[in-house]
Amino acid sequence: MIMRLILFGLVMCSLAVSGQRLIPKAGITFSFNSIYRSEDEKALAKTGATVGFGMEFPLVDNLLFVPELSIIQKGFNHAFQGGRSYYYYYRQTKLRLEYLELATLVKGRHTWKKSTIFYGVGPSIGFCVFGKLSMYDVDGDNARSDSYHISIPPYKDNFYDGANLSYIDRPVDIAVQSLIGIELFEKIQFEIRFGQSLTKLYTEYRREEVSGYERARNRVWQFSIAAPFPRKAKKA
Repeated sequence: MIMRLILFGLVMCSLAVSGQRLIPKAGITFSFNSIYRSEDEKALAKTGATVGFGMEFPLVDNLLFVPELSIIQKGFNHAFQGGRSYYYYYRQTKLRLEYLELATLVKGRHTWKKSTIFYGVGPSIGFCVFGKLSMYDVDGDNARSDSYHISIPPYKDNFYDGANLSYIDRPVDIAVQSLIGIELFEKIQFEIRFGQSLTKLYTEYRREEVSGYERARNRVWQFSIAAPFPRKAKKA
């Protein structure tokens, strides 16, 4: 899967001469996860980054086909607090996943003077290439922090070596993305994008002690800036 995505990136570079514009972009991400939460649990935002590029191909007036290839960080930040007045327990779990992601979008646009409003929607597929799990526990008067590198199938180590959540059963992330943004003077773009994963990170197999996480799906807000490179007109 990862080799196919890299191959697609090379193909996109070779097609740059036929595209309307090359659009490199970078931004920040805020990731959440659709996990079960009780009154004592909180789902916080996991901040990250994204960088990549897209290529515009005109379809009809004001409608574009835009494939994109990017590296994007997803995951979650989850906190649990419990105990009584005489006893305190707290756990914070941070999961950072880095994906090589391909998105295929259809964009519409409307231009007014030197400003263009654009919007789009489309599917994406990503493959987890790296990840890290960080855990911080406070149990009474004792505190402990641990970190683990993410493992994906086929697992090389024993399943229970390390924290259970550091084993990602489904490294392929299929999602639907929607976006809206503005372009100024044909030189700079500001964009807001939301992605909802259709696939789960974990299965229920051998995860009885982490009930709720088997329903975890990536949900990511992206805020990015881009600087389009217009296609140069051929000289007569």
